[in-house]
Amino acid sequence: MGANESHNMDQVKQDLKNVLAGEALTEDDIIDIKSVAEENFVPITKKTVAYIVSGVFFNEKNEVLMMQEAKRSCYQMWYLPAGRMELNETIEEGVVREVLEETGLICKPTTLLSLEFRQGHWYRFTMTGVITGGKLKSSNESDKESLQANWFSIEAIRKNIPIRCRDIFKLIDIAATYRNNPVKRVDIRPAIKSHKKLLLRLVVVHYNSDRNEMVLLVGCKKRNHLPVTLLSDTDFSLEHAVFKVFQKVFGGKHASPQLHGVVSVEHCGRPAALNDGICISVLVSLKDAAPTKIILQDLFTWLPIDDDGTKKEILERNLDGQTVVVPP
Repeated sequence: MGANESHNMDQVKQDLKNVLAGEALTEDDIIDIKSVAEENFVPITKKTVAYIVSGVFFNEKNEVLMMQEAKRSCYQMWYLPAGRMELNETIEEGVVREVLEETGLICKPTTLLSLEFRQGHWYRFTMTGVITGGKLKSSNESDKESLQANWFSIEAIRKNIPIRCRDIFKLIDIAATYRNNPVKRVDIRPAIKSHKKLLLRLVVVHYNSDRNEMVLLVGCKKRNHLPVTLLSDTDFSLEHAVFKVFQKVFGGKHASPQLHGVVSVEHCGRPAALNDGICISVLVSLKDAAPTKIILQDLFTWLPIDDDGTKKEILERNLDGQTVVVPP
């Protein structure tokens, strides 16, 4: 390995540490897998791409903050504070705005809980955090945003009040699991970085427990880097997008990826219509060692991870509850 290649691999190792910490990478991403249609697609918030934000917040009684809908289509039904992100808005700003508009409370988001993905161009980011101020909206303060807000136990939400849509049950369960998990994971907040496309960055590892050996999949185009693909409207789930990457990388040969979850999200949204893209980093492991023996035609290679601390962190992040959940 030459000096330049060794330096590049050192940078990949640093990029891996940054991504696992939920931080944005400084260099522009090199896209390894793309099509003409995906290259020509321009994400524009509220036009060509839908970014939804929602929040799950608990009080000291372990009750969940809910709002009562004012919209005619779901009038008087209850739901989590949620809505579409606006132009020139970050993910956290969207959560703060929606919670304030619909419940009257001021929140401080502290971590992403889940990221839902549909057909390449629809995303819902659910965050949790703490309530720092404001006044709970009463029925006397109803407006077009909501009729009122209140705190309910999880049992009451499931059994006693009319719910707009049962899809919030899984989000509340994810939040409760995070809140009650004795092994606290790294808090993952959306990192501020501009992107013009919809990107999926893959952290793909294989671990041989007998030998305590771990390898990381690395793209080799232009410089060594974590592999990146463009997300498409034909990707009906993140699992499907990962599977498509594996088909292309390994030439259709047997590979069994396991998606553990999201480890970082990069988004900025400013200026609007120019930087409305996103980059989602996911942690994927190989169940089978066979793909690590495949010659990857100078486009990809395997990098040994020698640092025990990095190996330990990746293995811990493979456990349930240690990444941002990607609900089915």
